[in-house]
Amino acid sequence: MLLQDLKAGRQPGAAIVAAALETAGITHAFGIPGTHNMELYDALSRSTVTAVLITDEQSAGFLADGMARSGGPLACANVVPGAGVTHCLSGIAEAFMDGVPLLVLTCGIRTDSKYRYQLHDIDQLAILRPIVKGTWKPERGEDIAPAILEAARLARAGCPGPVAVEIPANLYLLEQTYDPAKVAHLLGSPPAPPVADEVAVADEVAVRAVAAMLASAACPLLHVGLGAAEAAAEVRALAERTGALVSSTFSGKGVFPETHPQWLWPGFGLACPKPLRALAAEADAVLILGARMGEVSTASYGLELPQRSAQVDIDPSVPGANFPVELAVTADAKAFLAALLEALPRGLAPGAAHAGAAAPSPRGSPRPGAAGAGSPVGIWSGFPGRPLPGPAPPPSRRHLHVGFRQRHFPRHGAPAPGWPPPLPGAHGL
Repeated sequence: MLLQDLKAGRQPGAAIVAAALETAGITHAFGIPGTHNMELYDALSRSTVTAVLITDEQSAGFLADGMARSGGPLACANVVPGAGVTHCLSGIAEAFMDGVPLLVLTCGIRTDSKYRYQLHDIDQLAILRPIVKGTWKPERGEDIAPAILEAARLARAGCPGPVAVEIPANLYLLEQTYDPAKVAHLLGSPPAPPVADEVAVADEVAVRAVAAMLASAACPLLHVGLGAAEAAAEVRALAERTGALVSSTFSGKGVFPETHPQWLWPGFGLACPKPLRALAAEADAVLILGARMGEVSTASYGLELPQRSAQVDIDPSVPGANFPVELAVTADAKAFLAALLEALPRGLAPGAAHAGAAAPSPRGSPRPGAAGAGSPVGIWSGFPGRPLPGPAPPPSRRHLHVGFRQRHFPRHGAPAPGWPPPLPGAHGL
């Protein structure tokens, strides 16, 4: 988009919308062109925003969700009014439930006409309000850029989520008069980072309390959700520093590498198979990060937390909502973990609380990590099956999972012939 064109103070609203999307850092707009927003597609063709044609507006919501969910930039579901909005609702609701930012850019009927019963004349913002963080409907050309930029800011702020902006068709179509100085001030610069009060930082007392809980635990467990997606490096550092097992919600898959020896399963309690459930049950302290502990991730609430537990979430209504916790903390996961890593005792070695644990496992099997501090076998040293000979190299995760499937799910878990390749010392795993 040639921003200098907007300095004339008179341009079609579609050009202002395209420039605002650029400024908000949006790179893709998913949608189907229609009668009400055809001019926007002309403007997008001259901008850096890629218009992606989809075959159903339901896809627009899920694609915009997926782009942000997978670590990409804020994306836009660019839909026509009426049916375009209603078809898109499932993807928007999914983003709302999981705290994923996206912009719903819908067009509306003409507001400069005296005639009633226009095509797709419904109160679509009323439909959207229950599943978005905020709604905007500019009435003048000069209101377009502030509305889109404020919506994009809110989508990313605090607990992320979808937002909706409705642009009346006449604003797209007709030239709009606006203050060029205001446009120059708003457009063309990258979005500002969140201000300090938009990032919830835990107080020092809470950080120290969680640090003390983890440092004194024999078998800590970390449970991470999508809310910890921006803190993947800190989650890994904390796990390796404390020797903790790590599980995740389904939407939190990828926050912690599943090839890591301390990885447990997507979920714990009834959400994971019995052998791994036994390992998780030995946890004497649990730290939940950015996970709401909802029905799906807890197998219909089928787990019990130990008395020593903490839940950290940027949404103050989440900690302790479904499962009582000893420490309920409202904080941004990344900021909290940065402070927590600083507060942990410097002498705490990876797996130190686990290695050589004197207390026997209540189930008679080795405690997780009993192979020694920093052992690459990690939690899998207590995996039921044949013990590994001392000097043999540890089996890889895929060998262990194949062995697990063959033992516990023989009808469904048999691998293809020749896979995985033999591993010296695996002894039939």
